[in-house]
Amino acid sequence: MEEGSPCPKAVFMTTTALVLEGEGVAPDIEVWDDPNILVQGRDPQVERVVEEVLKSLKANPPRKTPAPPLEDRTSKGLKVKK
Repeated sequence: MEEGSPCPKAVFMTTTALVLEGEGVAPDIEVWDDPNILVQGRDPQVERVVEEVLKSLKANPPRKTPAPPLEDRTSKGLKVKK
């Protein structure tokens, strides 16, 4: 910690020691924020995210987990079996 500093110094790094401080993370997909679209109340970045998620869901549909077998939770079903 530097002398006279009110708080400890923090540096943001990735697991590969890439320093992110002041730089940020490069996007996987670049989307231009067109001011004309933003004025219309639309968000090109959100629209592109939704497009990519829907594409991913179509390519990898979620699998349904089968329901477990029903248990008898009545007083008869809870009796200790000998």
